[in-house]
Amino acid sequence: MENPTMHKTIYPHPYQVQKVTPWTPDPNKADTGKGAIAGVLLRYGPVSIRARLFTGDNGLFLRMPSRKDEKTGEYWDHAFITDRTLVDNLTSLAIQEYHKVTGQVGEIVAA
Repeated sequence: MENPTMHKTIYPHPYQVQKVTPWTPDPNKADTGKGAIAGVLLRYGPVSIRARLFTGDNGLFLRMPSRKDEKTGEYWDHAFITDRTLVDNLTSLAIQEYHKVTGQVGEIVAA
């Protein structure tokens, strides 16, 4: 994404999806149609977050960086955005940019 569009918020900085990098599926794994499909670089003022775009049962969704707890098997986010509207807007922008980059416009909808 050469010149990312800045979007205004009620906060002091604009937000943007700076870059979407689609991943090539691993030919050694069975294609279940679910999982991470792209890396997404989010930008909010001086803060950058490397998130991932996933496809699931309900379509595409944005997942923040997380780690797996080896004892419980559960994942916990180590970067997150508490404003649901901002998350929804960033998700929508990431999906739009993914569609532009891959040429899959309109084929997959947001969760």
